[in-house]
Amino acid sequence: RTERAAAVLVGVVVVHCAARKMNATSILNWFAGGLDTNIERQLAFYGAYHTHPVNQLIHFVFVPLIWGTACVWTAYSPKLFKSAPYWCNLSLIGYAAYAGYYAVLDWKTAIFVDAFYFGVFLTANRIVRKEKEEALKAAKAGPQGKPTGKARPSYRAANRIVR
Repeated sequence: RTERAAAVLVGVVVVHCAARKMNATSILNWFAGGLDTNIERQLAFYGAYHTHPVNQLIHFVFVPLIWGTACVWTAYSPKLFKSAPYWCNLSLIGYAAYAGYYAVLDWKTAIFVDAFYFGVFLTANRIVRKEKEEALKAAKAGPQGKPTGKARPSYRAANRIVR
C-alpha cells in the first residue's frame, strides 16, 4: 500500500512539473512555497540573525545533530520498494531534497555540504540496520535464548531489546 501511494505521488508530481515545463529552481519554489534560492540573499539573511559567536557555534554543532536524528527516525520507515537496498527509505528522500536544495543554491557549496550529510545519512541507516538485525536475532532466539524458528521479531522481543 505504501509503495503504491508513494509511486502515485511521485507520478503526479512528475506529470505536474513536466506539464508546466518547470526547471529545478521553479520545482523547488513550488514545493517550498516561494523559498529564496539566491545564495547571496540567504547568506545575508543568515548573517543578520546569527552574528553572535555562541549562536554560530550552536548552529554549527546542533544542525548536523538534528539532521542525523531526522535521518535515524526516517530510516525506520519501510523500503520504498521491496527489492531496494536497506538505505532506500524515507531518509533517502529527505537527503535528496536537502542535497537538491544546496545544489540549487550553489553547486560549489553543495559538493561539501552534500558529502558531509551523505555520510550522516549512511551512518544513520547503518545504525538502524544493525539494530533491526539484532532485534531479529533476539526474536529468533526466543525468550530463553533457544531458537524458536520464527522469522520475524515479536512485539515482546522488540520490547526486551529496547529495555
